[in-house]
Amino acid sequence: MLELDAYKLEKQGDPQDASLGADDNASFSPIDWFGANQFTEEEAKTLSEIIEAFNSRHGAEFSEEDYIRFEAVNQDILDDDTWAEMLLNNDPRDVQPRFEAEFIRRTIQAFHRDGAMQNAFMQDQEARDMLMQLMFRRAVRGAERAA
Repeated sequence: MLELDAYKLEKQGDPQDASLGADDNASFSPIDWFGANQFTEEEAKTLSEIIEAFNSRHGAEFSEEDYIRFEAVNQDILDDDTWAEMLLNNDPRDVQPRFEAEFIRRTIQAFHRDGAMQNAFMQDQEARDMLMQLMFRRAVRGAERAA
């Protein structure tokens, strides 16, 4: 749950006009699944190589979507002010070993949460039924929007 204790509106940058005219017909580019922090071409290539290596080594069929949890862990670290400062203000050679240890620690926590969620989902019929109702309603609404 998000609790907002204080909110302060601050002006950043020059004002920009975002209004559209009647004749404007330019299309918007799609939002990628990593949001504002898109992969560079080199990062996307590296991720593809990592996925290919995991798949060949483990006989799996992982895709980019399977790696969202790792990006979420990375974002969690970036959202931590102490870590953001450390990443910005230190030599990468000094901070990388600590980053790797923190990334692994937080990834393990995420895997534990996944396991707990999986167990709760499989064992709690009432909660599963409630979730299925919600997901069904969202699926129907999504299908109606797409039609």
